[in-house]
Amino acid sequence: MVFASGIFLFIFLPITIAGNWFLRNQPTWLKNAFLLIMSAVFYLESGVGQFLLLVMSIIEETEPDLVISMYSAYDLNASGAEALFKFN
Repeated sequence: MVFASGIFLFIFLPITIAGNWFLRNQPTWLKNAFLLIMSAVFYLESGVGQFLLLVMSIIEETEPDLVISMYSAYDLNASGAEALFKFN
C-alpha cells in the first residue's frame, strides 16, 4: 500500500485515526492492540510472504533482548561480577 494511494488516504488512514480517537479513554494495551492490528493489515496488503518475513525478523531481533533482560534481573553482586568493576 503506497502512502499516496487513494485506498490508504481515504479508507485506511481515516479508519486508523478514528479508531485510535474512539479508544482514547481506553487502557493503553487496547489502543496498542488496535494499532498492532492496523499495522498488520497495512503490511498484509503487500503480501503474506512479506508479512511473514517481517514477523520472523521481529521475533529474531527481540529474542536476544528477552534473554538479556531475563539475566539482568539477577543480582550481579551475588555472582561475583563486582570484582570486574573495582577500581582500587
